[in-house]
Amino acid sequence: MVNYISALVFVILLLVGGGIVAPLTTSNPVLAIVVGIVWLIADAITSSAIQLAAQWQRAVVFRLGKFKDIRGPGLFHHPVKIRGQKPIYALLRSC
Repeated sequence: MVNYISALVFVILLLVGGGIVAPLTTSNPVLAIVVGIVWLIADAITSSAIQLAAQWQRAVVFRLGKFKDIRGPGLFHHPVKIRGQKPIYALLRSC
């Protein structure tokens, strides 16, 4: 399943960052490049932390290797380096 929410957040934050960096290019281009690169990295990390579980999915959330919570379905956020999530797909099989 494609997560359109994180892509939308990435594009919106990218446009905001462009609006912040654009005025800096006339006064200090080196600072504008540094701010732009830092903004792009923070934008990628923030948008990749947004997860969307489908109606038939649940996500098991671990924090530092220990069970913390079961999330889903719906939208949830977790920091990339602190929490990991492993989705569990509920598949019905007829015997």
